[in-house]
Amino acid sequence: MNSTNPISIGSLLASQEKSPALEVLGLSKNYGTKKALDSLSFEVKSCEIVALVGESGSGKSTALQIIAGLQEADSGQVRIQGRTVFDESISVDPALRHVGMVFQDTALFPHLTVEDNILFGMSKQEKNRKGYAKSLLELFSLPDLGKRYPHELSGGQQQRIGIARALAAKPRVLLMDEPFSSLDRSRKRELLPELRRILKQSCTSSLVVSHDEEEALALADRIIVIHQGGKVSDGIPEDLYRQPRLVPVAEYFGMINLIPLRKCEQCPEGWQIETHLGQTVLPKASWTSQGLPKYLGLRAESLAVSDQVAAAGGHACRLLEQRFALPHSLAVVCVDDAHPAHRILYAQSDAKMASTKLVVQADLSQGILLGE
Repeated sequence: MNSTNPISIGSLLASQEKSPALEVLGLSKNYGTKKALDSLSFEVKSCEIVALVGESGSGKSTALQIIAGLQEADSGQVRIQGRTVFDESISVDPALRHVGMVFQDTALFPHLTVEDNILFGMSKQEKNRKGYAKSLLELFSLPDLGKRYPHELSGGQQQRIGIARALAAKPRVLLMDEPFSSLDRSRKRELLPELRRILKQSCTSSLVVSHDEEEALALADRIIVIHQGGKVSDGIPEDLYRQPRLVPVAEYFGMINLIPLRKCEQCPEGWQIETHLGQTVLPKASWTSQGLPKYLGLRAESLAVSDQVAAAGGHACRLLEQRFALPHSLAVVCVDDAHPAHRILYAQSDAKMASTKLVVQADLSQGILLGE
């Protein structure tokens, strides 16, 4: 086997490893009276890319730092490929945990060339170190940049080199803390598919912390949503977007209208629901959790506004604002209803409204049943 081929090495390690690459079991962490993590548990399988997402202050970065050994939890356990690296009686030194770490700042050494930056992250015992560095540059489609210095690279190229340096150490788990936050959207969209290809081809088990839903959807095999320090949802990207089940998950994946349910009852066809925007029947699969949902979630594309006051099935509303928000023009309207806390709605509106007196129509069949 060619020792300079990171793809073959990653595949061999994966075939030999039966334990999950990473196991986080009941992690709790307090900062004084503030609870940063609350019995957080999850795992990352071999060769899997998992995104850890949530609102600011939810505990994402704290969890990552505890896994890396940069902080200690108050309780819980961390296991890497079946080996305990942290519990109430042991805390393995970060350098001995065999994890790679990529931060928001690439932290490349400005006085070293690209090749030397990669070599810095590599074991001294690695055979043919320069050959391995060259193979990593080829893997990242940067074969001719080895002799350049960091200041001679674009932001996207610097980010690639930072990740390549982390992979040079052949980590058992790669940890990334919002590594793309400094890149503009176009560069990020260019980099994400390439990074996913590299991580999958090299069979690198990865955990990435992100606050960007587009980034998480594009990169991850699985997404874990945490809220107030605990896991509230865990699933594949499409399922979490289309059927989020909980309000914090739905809100993470973009703007959503939360319509209070006046009635929600099971019926032979599924769920009979009633809101101040109307009533409908949703399929049985719309809600499978315990208890009853509290809201009907409607994305902006499920509501349309019109200045045709006589529109059938519509509700009178006033236009507060109309602005462009990709991929549609967005109308912010106030419904004339007896529920002032839920009168503001966001609706799709591709035509410029000539009047502030409008009608909003809701396609309730596109709604998502949500618990709190």
